[in-house]
Amino acid sequence: MSVWHWAWLIGVYLAVLSCVIAIIRIGLLSGWNEGLKQVLVFVGFAFAYWFLESWAIVRAPFYLYPPAFPDMIPFFPFPSSIASSAALAHPCAQMPEMISASIPLSAAVITFTLMWTARLLLGAAWLMTYKPNVIALSVGTSTLFLDLSLDPVLALSKDCMAKVVHPGLGFWHWYTDPSFADFWFRIPLYNFASWYAAPALLVAVVILIAGALAITTATDMLLRGLIVFLVGAIFFTAPGANPPIPQIMLVLFLVLVGLYHLFKDWSTYIRNNPFRWELILPLLFFFLYPLVALLLSGTGPLFPLLIVSAVVAAVGAVYTFTPYVKWP
Repeated sequence: MSVWHWAWLIGVYLAVLSCVIAIIRIGLLSGWNEGLKQVLVFVGFAFAYWFLESWAIVRAPFYLYPPAFPDMIPFFPFPSSIASSAALAHPCAQMPEMISASIPLSAAVITFTLMWTARLLLGAAWLMTYKPNVIALSVGTSTLFLDLSLDPVLALSKDCMAKVVHPGLGFWHWYTDPSFADFWFRIPLYNFASWYAAPALLVAVVILIAGALAITTATDMLLRGLIVFLVGAIFFTAPGANPPIPQIMLVLFLVLVGLYHLFKDWSTYIRNNPFRWELILPLLFFFLYPLVALLLSGTGPLFPLLIVSAVVAAVGAVYTFTPYVKWP
């Protein structure tokens, strides 16, 4: 393993430890019952992402994880009958068998910390009216924004003939062609659609369950509608499901809706919360790691990815501190 593999692995597991500390603090502040709920939420996120990765690798087998990490685990054993015959017949199709546990764990950490960042911004109003949708959509928008630099730096993209078309650290390998709408540093568009839809969906489900006795009927219906829509978005953007242009339009629509809900009531957000470093540090790691790795690893051309990574790191850091600092 390279130093960057070790840095990623150590960073992810320290981020998991930081989330454990956050959960303990939540339990101390709000009672053991609330702490137990957050344990279930975090563990549920981790298993859900492992499950989703396992499903995706069967339905859209166009990427793989080389055995470069010591924490490789098998995928969930979905029956081969659910596999898409068209996908399996595609020249880019792969047959991966293992995944680094750091992948679903990192997604769980990102989703958990962004969910709590949004909750701190909304304060006690997070279960009122449309506020749960704001949390879910802001998490989806933020994770997609983060992945604009995370995937291009950490992944390596190849065409169907296994020729490298975009260099990266190679933590995972994409196999792609233009039909996958891979215009963003040769990463298939369905990856970014999933990075939006999956976190937003999981957060919406958690809020729907946690707020079953507190949210209004209208809000309950909004959450259920959002969940159905996000599931549809994942299927709509699957490789080969639709032409690239409609897929791009759907992702742009998702981003615009997310940004609208994120900034609609920005002036009312609570931005003087006590510092929660156990939530701040994991997010800073994931926002800054791609930029640092790109600058120091020498894995590929700096521009224009350097600009993207710098913007993501800067905006991500500002958003991370926003619940605690009222910016001018």
